[in-house]
Amino acid sequence: MLADLEHKQWETWSKSIAEELRQIRQDLVGRNLHMSLDSARKGIDKMLDRWGENWKPYEKLNEKTKEKDREWARKVIDVYDVYLQS
Repeated sequence: MLADLEHKQWETWSKSIAEELRQIRQDLVGRNLHMSLDSARKGIDKMLDRWGENWKPYEKLNEKTKEKDREWARKVIDVYDVYLQS
């Protein structure tokens, strides 16, 4: 069950990445090559900047980000509870 939860966490994360990449791809459609590459670079830079804001120790994260981590931690605890009760 813990592996199932880890997969769900990865799936949630990868879907958010995929959505951003789809947006970048959509922005590229119908533009000339130079503008398309610039648009893609800006979209990727924006994504990396947002991620970079959270590349720090947990105690330095803002409360909104900490709560997202706590949600996944509670799911792990729930899996252990089910396992220990069986």
